[in-house]
Amino acid sequence: MNWITFGIAAYMCLALEMGLRTLLLFPGGGIGQVSPSFMLVVATFVALRAPAAMVTWVMLVLGLLVDLTSTTIANGPVLGPAALGYVLGGWAVLQLRAMVFRESVLTLAVTTCIAGVFVHLGTVFLLSMRGPVTGEPVVSFSAADQLVHRFLQLLYTVTLSLPVGLILLRLAPAFGFRSRLSSRMVETVRG
Repeated sequence: MNWITFGIAAYMCLALEMGLRTLLLFPGGGIGQVSPSFMLVVATFVALRAPAAMVTWVMLVLGLLVDLTSTTIANGPVLGPAALGYVLGGWAVLQLRAMVFRESVLTLAVTTCIAGVFVHLGTVFLLSMRGPVTGEPVVSFSAADQLVHRFLQLLYTVTLSLPVGLILLRLAPAFGFRSRLSSRMVETVRG
């Protein structure tokens, strides 16, 4: 995997997520407004294609970036919940990727949904456990409201993953992912 291309893609997705947050807001009823997550789409794309040993590190980095830019917590960013949630989501994608066709935008959308469920459940669980474990609960945090809000955000993100997935699939050679066929051919030549 080309780490420079990944860094540029992560930076672009972070910039789009932060810069277009107010433009892409969708009314979420009584739970506030919902915006999509470009970071989840690129995280799922990389988890579908990168070597398994790198997926954990990629998810950890992207999760830390999400933690640093999080606006769901009133008393400032809490490092760790989204990072560990993203690692959990990466694990879920790793379990599925041998069974899916990786060259499809629909595959990216479905796996983004599955990864997002794991990411958001893990993040909300860790944020809700912060109070009992550290004695400093997150101010004005409701796990039920967060789950509903994150579910709506996930639906919006899955919808967004279709056009973003088309772009990422076109840029896949720049990431330097080796296909299963090419790695088998290399092993055949070596062996």
